Amino acid sequence: MNILYLTYDGLTGPIGRSQILPFLCNLSQKGIHIQVLSLEDEYLYKKGKKRIEDIVNNLDIEWNVLTSSYKIPVFSLFRNQNRMKSFAKRLYKTTSFDVVHCRSFPAVNTGLYLKKHYKSKVLFDMRVFYADDLANNNIWKLKNPIYHLMYCYFKQREKDIFPLSDYIVTKTEASKTILLQDYHVDVPVSVIPSCVDFNLFDRNSILQEDKKELRQKLGIAEDDFVIAYIGSLGCCYLIDEMMDFVGELLKVKPQTKFLVITPDSEQLVVQSARKKGVDMQHIIVDFAIRNQMPLYISIIDVSIFFIKPVFSKKASSPKKMGEVLSLGIPVITNMGVGDVDTIVKDSKFGLLVEDFSTKSYQHVIALMDDLLKTDPNVCIDAAKSCFSLEKGVDEYSNIYRLLTKT
Repeated sequence: MNILYLTYDGLTGPIGRSQILPFLCNLSQKGIHIQVLSLEDEYLYKKGKKRIEDIVNNLDIEWNVLTSSYKIPVFSLFRNQNRMKSFAKRLYKTTSFDVVHCRSFPAVNTGLYLKKHYKSKVLFDMRVFYADDLANNNIWKLKNPIYHLMYCYFKQREKDIFPLSDYIVTKTEASKTILLQDYHVDVPVSVIPSCVDFNLFDRNSILQEDKKELRQKLGIAEDDFVIAYIGSLGCCYLIDEMMDFVGELLKVKPQTKFLVITPDSEQLVVQSARKKGVDMQHIIVDFAIRNQMPLYISIIDVSIFFIKPVFSKKASSPKKMGEVLSLGIPVITNMGVGDVDTIVKDSKFGLLVEDFSTKSYQHVIALMDDLLKTDPNVCIDAAKSCFSLEKGVDEYSNIYRLLTKT
């Protein structure tokens, strides 16, 4: 079986390394030949090319690369679509692909072109409501007439893309419901959430001496209570609201340390702490590469992530949630994001804030002591039930086989 995998998220970027590569590697071990055509950031590609090549060269994966520096956002988007289309046509001269797997909206335009000209089956792995995500994240500022035009164009394209695809994968039941009820999609739709590699995020593989050494390095005392946010800052990730929560938590647990593990600038956290009146002695900011993440997560008491509950986040499956739970750590988050409400509500491994008010924060803080008594295995079992990489790989494999039979 030959699969052409199209992605605008490069394999050398953080999404590629943490979300795309684990799937591709596991799929290739099921006897599936995969040609990847990815759009790589020039800087990240030069920096990470060798590492990715070392991984894929040992598997049945061929990696084809286009690079882009994204210098002119709107122009670059359409230019890169044309470049991906031309490159894919060249690949078809030597290989007949059974399925074109398109990751996100920009890639599916190429996939549907290939379907029209080569009769390929198209799996649209939609990930997000693309135009709404860019608008909600304020990347496309809709007061700008060009971005408003782009938004309208892609919203119109949705109406063409969904029915022309042969199969759709989305990350949440909430977004599947929107597709079926609001968009009236009549092609098969499966839900495959952001998944966790339990071989990496394994609680039993972490040594106590390594945890002790990391806590000392970060300046975390033995009796400190550690609440942590993991991931990027800005856009829909609400650092100010999380800082407000920490401010309320400090009134109850004065030994609290707020650990922020992020690839972004420390100044974003410092500015938020100053604005919200949280003393920097309670704030720790650090960065960890993917292989270090399980150790960092293992030293915290509870994880927090607040995400703006906008429309596009109905399709969001926060990867950080599965990774934290897989290490036996409970979570505190907010309502209105993907399937988070359903997964966390009435569970013993998490708490939900109803809104971003002091009253809501205080209510959750009052319940935290009970949350911290949670058996780590309850969190781990929940992660394996909801976010299993093995289950996700099996689902994609089954979809490929189904498409090749039709």
